[in-house]
Amino acid sequence: MSGVVHVIVFSNFEGFSKDPAPIIRWFDACSKAHPSVKWTHMYNPWYLLVKRPEVVRAEAGFSPYLLDVQANGAAEIGLHIHMFYDLIQQMGIDERACPFVNDETPSCDHPRPVSEDPQGRNGGYDVLMTGYSPEERATILDASVDAFLSRGFRRPTAFCAGYSAADPALQALLARRGFTTSFSAQAVGRKDYGRCWYRMLKWYGHITPLTLPYRVSQNSILPPPHKGDKYLDLVEAPLNLGVDGNDLYYGDAVVSREDMFDCHHTWAGENGKETAVAIGVHADVVGREGWPDGKVAQIVDRFLTHVALRAEEGGGGIRYGTASGVAKRFWENKTSGSVSGAHSTMSSDRAQDLAS
Repeated sequence: MSGVVHVIVFSNFEGFSKDPAPIIRWFDACSKAHPSVKWTHMYNPWYLLVKRPEVVRAEAGFSPYLLDVQANGAAEIGLHIHMFYDLIQQMGIDERACPFVNDETPSCDHPRPVSEDPQGRNGGYDVLMTGYSPEERATILDASVDAFLSRGFRRPTAFCAGYSAADPALQALLARRGFTTSFSAQAVGRKDYGRCWYRMLKWYGHITPLTLPYRVSQNSILPPPHKGDKYLDLVEAPLNLGVDGNDLYYGDAVVSREDMFDCHHTWAGENGKETAVAIGVHADVVGREGWPDGKVAQIVDRFLTHVALRAEEGGGGIRYGTASGVAKRFWENKTSGSVSGAHSTMSSDRAQDLAS
């Protein structure tokens, strides 16, 4: 039996009041050039709940477009949330200013005053959702889902907090709230974020471009194998081929997305199993460039063209899917961490250096 590589193409709507028109043109042009793609658009409820005039104008362009592609079966609309102060206040919660991603203090609990947040009016962007209490997290999720439903979106089943914030308690809450897909795990380099991100979120060194989607353990956000045998009703679909024009790392080495795809494709063909890759863009980033001449457009176009060529050559099958749709295929994966069988390319010494 031939194996299968599932390809997820996604976007993150971060929560900035950009002109929707060039962003929508970019998505439409990409879809026209690569009509097999099914998008996973991760939408921030900031657009739906914050009522400043510039936010309302942005939402008036984005939401109808996203509702249309959802209705046409061309996209899944998932929930992506950054802890913007004005969004959190709208939910009736006192905003928190820490922990935040770019904190470099030894204890990672720098009490940065809200008034000193460098993001200004969009303050709170880099605050981690995992810093909020269990009750606050539940309120945030419920308010976000209600906002989606009130605007006509389907109940979201894929979720990613800003900066891939996740811990076992949050992932358990996602499962209880009906989410089936955690779309959080990142393959990142050693210096992509501030030191505290690595210490608090644990992804680094465990998620690589070769990581498979996996059923989430009750006790760990990381890939299998695990000592325990209790699992959540949730699958982690790793963002294993990166976002925008950022370098993609395998350990400390920069690698190409095409080469990493070929590893998945070869493995699937030789083993008769299923694997998956995910490549993404930020909506505000692609809105600053055109298709096909922009830097990110060239990266995405080159990758999708490469995938199309591999499909023509045969071997392992290739299927485009949404994050939640692909995650269903890996419900039973509780044993395999990656297509290579390796769970980390980072030495224990490097891990210790990072944690210190």
